[in-house]
Amino acid sequence: MQFFARIGTFAVVCGVLAFCTLAAFAQVVDSSTLSNKFILGYQGWHSCQGDGNPVGTYVHWSHSSAAPSTTDAVDDIWPDLSEFTAGELFPTGLTLGNGQPAKVYSAYLPQTVNRHFSWMQTNGIDGVFVQRFIKDVFIDANWAKFKNQVLSNAMNAAQTYGRVFCVEYDISNDPTNVAIGHLTSDWAYLTGTMKVTNSTR
Repeated sequence: MQFFARIGTFAVVCGVLAFCTLAAFAQVVDSSTLSNKFILGYQGWHSCQGDGNPVGTYVHWSHSSAAPSTTDAVDDIWPDLSEFTAGELFPTGLTLGNGQPAKVYSAYLPQTVNRHFSWMQTNGIDGVFVQRFIKDVFIDANWAKFKNQVLSNAMNAAQTYGRVFCVEYDISNDPTNVAIGHLTSDWAYLTGTMKVTNSTR
């Protein structure tokens, strides 16, 4: 595990499909360096009402806290959820082109994040920058618990599937007069309480 601070959104360059057609990927990625690694941004900001998240609402599926609908949906491209179990899927106000009800997933669920990291192992993606919007952590205790669970899910999944992970801070939505204090306090929590730097990944 390594630490990075960055302003703005981590952009993932297209070309994943071409890269992933290469054969024979390492089952366990060398975690001693980020050199020569293929690493994606992992925002992990989706959650759903009913998934047990402490915020208790849908997050980032719509512009509000409601399920996505025909009048309010954030995602431009709908995820393929054909491999997900029924317990990982949550209702929306949308219908797919085949007439089936559209469902969404939650990064709050360890099983779902494990699935994402399993796909990374299968397709030769070495790991992720877990994007941590620092202002969200300090909204209230429930938001902090939600963000901490997502990071914990990623850390555990990286260990399970031999991937690497990094904490990538996004401070673009945090007022400049509190950003440094937030970063200092949060990093102390991540290293002291969550012990992310103790991870072999």
